[in-house]
Amino acid sequence: MGHWKGTKELFFEFYKVSTEAILEVLPDAKVGTHFLWATSKKSWAVDLVKWSHINGVHYDFLGVSYYPYYNRTNFEEVYQNDFGAIKDIPEWNSKEVFEIHEFALIKTMNKKGNGYESTEAKYQNSFLVGIMKMFYENDITNLFQWERGINTNLPTKRF
Repeated sequence: MGHWKGTKELFFEFYKVSTEAILEVLPDAKVGTHFLWATSKKSWAVDLVKWSHINGVHYDFLGVSYYPYYNRTNFEEVYQNDFGAIKDIPEWNSKEVFEIHEFALIKTMNKKGNGYESTEAKYQNSFLVGIMKMFYENDITNLFQWERGINTNLPTKRF
């Protein structure tokens, strides 16, 4: 998992006690968490869904980041392996929301694996059309994308 330094078991317990504490103070709050897509070596999303089901742990949403290389655009395969593997399993709570919290089509990744260079805009736009069609066909309605914002001087490369 990206930013968590402990074990998967410690994260799940942290998530459980955090959710309980939040809902005790704010009973109408929407709670959930975020992982990488299912085929990522660092994703615990499927495990959390199964663990939550067994242990009665609440989530209102589960989000994923999705940063494929430009050659991963077979969207039926992408859905089946990366998103359906999480939200189409029997343990998924169908009342909850599956979200894409961030995404980009990448050209290259840095050596540490924590920064990338996006593909050119013409490829990003084609990718966006394909991924939006996939989301529509599979009832993924919440989609978020990082952006530089208006009037910023941030670099376009994320290394």
